[in-house]
Amino acid sequence: MMRLLRLVFLLPVILVLGLFLIGNTQAVSWSFWPLPFSIALPAYAVPLMALLLGLVLGGLIVWLKMAFKR
Repeated sequence: MMRLLRLVFLLPVILVLGLFLIGNTQAVSWSFWPLPFSIALPAYAVPLMALLLGLVLGGLIVWLKMAFKR
């Protein structure tokens, strides 16, 4: 039952993410305020990097908290 529920939830999320990635391939200039340079990236790259960074940081926090229990 939980497998079906997970599939029902994840399928639309994957579909929307895929459509977002396909639809936003044009280059956009991203500038970093305190630094004097900018970089041209695809429009989907920054939200995807933020998602990946959140995943890595969240996993690291959980791993560090569980290290004391091992």
